[in-house]
Amino acid sequence: MDFLEKLKTSAAIAGETNTLGGGGGILESGAYEMTVETAYFDTSSGGATSLNLVFKSNDGQTLRQTIYVTSGTAKGGLNTYVDKRTGTKKYLPGFNTANSICLLATGEEISAQEIETKTLKIMDWNERKEVPQQKSVVMTLLGKDITLGVKKVIENKREQDASGAWVSASSGETRTLNEIDKVFRAGDHMTTPEILDEAANADFYTSWVAKNTGVNRDKSLAKAGEFVATASASSDTSAAPKKSLFA
Repeated sequence: MDFLEKLKTSAAIAGETNTLGGGGGILESGAYEMTVETAYFDTSSGGATSLNLVFKSNDGQTLRQTIYVTSGTAKGGLNTYVDKRTGTKKYLPGFNTANSICLLATGEEISAQEIETKTLKIMDWNERKEVPQQKSVVMTLLGKDITLGVKKVIENKREQDASGAWVSASSGETRTLNEIDKVFRAGDHMTTPEILDEAANADFYTSWVAKNTGVNRDKSLAKAGEFVATASASSDTSAAPKKSLFA
């Protein structure tokens, strides 16, 4: 698939790091042992590439995520951006998350995954029902186990303004959703940075669980005191090849 070329990584760009950060089917914040049930690439109306995933736990809990791995057409359709503070090139947060899912579940980066065109039943919001659609399915991810550090997030609902841009809803209404905050390898709970650094122990998993379990991330404007939220709703060369540390 040609678009996978855009998702290759470079040694010149710093990858994922381990940081704890700040603090109706919606999962509580915590670590979850999951299996990849569905995985396919899609493209937004603005040209951004997303990896769309459905995870299932052994006890039947479901997590659906749309992770954007490139910018839109207007910004070049890249998996990187330039940090305005430092002027350095970095990977998009969504790309780091998706790439780690692929590395930790399959041993290969996202650009090396096996893709097949399949017909899936997917929700069409114009028709308001699931309809058959052809998608680029990531076959190598299906059925793979992964441990996900999931955050329960509160944020403002969005609406389109007069110019068509999406902005926070003037009503101050919020919604609750889940975001993948960190990815761990199933079994030993190692992170991508720990594996690359050849760390002896999965120390970050212990720290993440202690800091984040049961803790919501409130990103709403109400928290900032801009207005009071009134409601909640349920639902990122020529060198010889090296042996992968993830295999």
